Amino acid sequence: MYSEKDFPRTTREKHKAVNKEIKLNEDDVLITKTDKSGRIEECNDNFLKISQYTRDEAIGEPHNIVRHPDMPKAIFYYMWKTINSGRNFTGLVKNLAKDGKYYWVVTDFDIQKDEMGKSTGFIAYRSKAKHQAIKLIELIYAEMKEIEWREDMEASYNFLLELLTEQGVTYNEFIEKVVKGEITTETLQGKITPPTPLQRIGKFLS
Repeated sequence: MYSEKDFPRTTREKHKAVNKEIKLNEDDVLITKTDKSGRIEECNDNFLKISQYTRDEAIGEPHNIVRHPDMPKAIFYYMWKTINSGRNFTGLVKNLAKDGKYYWVVTDFDIQKDEMGKSTGFIAYRSKAKHQAIKLIELIYAEMKEIEWREDMEASYNFLLELLTEQGVTYNEFIEKVVKGEITTETLQGKITPPTPLQRIGKFLS
């Protein structure tokens, strides 16, 4: 049902992730414009500053040069499915800078369309994510990554859909409620658990 072909991949060697955070300022907005396949056509100075790529390095590359290995593949499948249908996707995303450090953002999309209403590209706007929201979403993503390691991406995607169905919300509504603190670990008690040390080791061996 789902495969790696659903995700544009970069030919650039991935930089090794290190456990050090780049903290965004409250007024930082990271903007990129990509074509339909996800290749970067334009980006603002804030994106370059935080991601630590030069403009020449970023332009023409697939946007997943900043994809962090802690991110579940199923989230990006959901994202591409949503924006390719012409709908906005709001997500909490952990990104990877060129030096291996990470940074968290809340992402929204502006869908670019031609005269016939067909998507021609996407403009993504990223802003600082709240600490409380990150702590909860980290648990959800860890659960999804564990499922992907133990089973496959389809199982992880189905876990996400089941979670949304239980909460009676769309993904965008779910993220909005997480950011506002309306959905907490108590709300999801029994659905998500912190990864064990063995699970943390396992995902790096997969």
